[in-house]
Amino acid sequence: MTSENRRLLVRLTGLGFSEREAKVYLVLLKKRSATSTDLQKESGIPQTKVYEIIRRLASLGYCRERRTASRHTFEVVPPAVTLEPAIRALKGAISEGRRLSRELHAIHAGCGPDPAALDGIRILRGNEEIHQHYCALTNAACSEITGFGRPPYACDTPERVREQTAALQQFLARGGTSRWVYELDPETRPWLTQVFTQLRQMGVRLRLAASLPLKMILFDRRIVFLQQHEDESNDSLAAAVLDEAAVSAAYQTLFDFFWEHSREFETAGAVPEEPVAPRPD
Repeated sequence: MTSENRRLLVRLTGLGFSEREAKVYLVLLKKRSATSTDLQKESGIPQTKVYEIIRRLASLGYCRERRTASRHTFEVVPPAVTLEPAIRALKGAISEGRRLSRELHAIHAGCGPDPAALDGIRILRGNEEIHQHYCALTNAACSEITGFGRPPYACDTPERVREQTAALQQFLARGGTSRWVYELDPETRPWLTQVFTQLRQMGVRLRLAASLPLKMILFDRRIVFLQQHEDESNDSLAAAVLDEAAVSAAYQTLFDFFWEHSREFETAGAVPEEPVAPRPD
């Protein structure tokens, strides 16, 4: 079996095929029409099992049986037609999983203090948990949200972008204010240009820095949300949430320093090529 066939085999099993079904389907896909004997020879699967498998594939709509007086064959149905129901089912399962995750998170959040939040520190792992906690803190904020923005970002899917944007819009509608300093790099520049335009329209104040020491968000000058790579080999993130007055004050001082020494983003959609690097007076 070629490496390409092995790759397709793995991907088909991910859609719900058994390994034998995937092998027979790939043979039929390439031949377009074949007898059970042809399929047995090409796939290496015993004849008795091949006929059982091909009948099941036919019942699921992946192929059709053709009978004539002298020949019994199976014809593949175009994948664009047959795989669409499986794709829709997977999308439905993902959406349901995300809805369930949000519901369970709400139940968990309403059960009182979290044992993991020891001495005012809570550790979050993974983009989804970070995303959910960010939205919860934004929904609970009253007066101001400030932050340092730099890649990688936990807001990495269209659905998360919509949810975080909605939470921020609701916060601003309640009379809250938001200020951000962003670090720029060549990979994020096109994306940030679009994001900056939208944030400016929402009423968020933005400034640009050549580099930032960390990723953080401060909620109401009280809660600090810090992010970092959990594993440098991928984009998995970890975060710490700190709720301690002296620590929050120190991070607020750091933010205020960078805010004062960064360039104001004044023209919607225009990201300068060389933002000013913060430096002491």
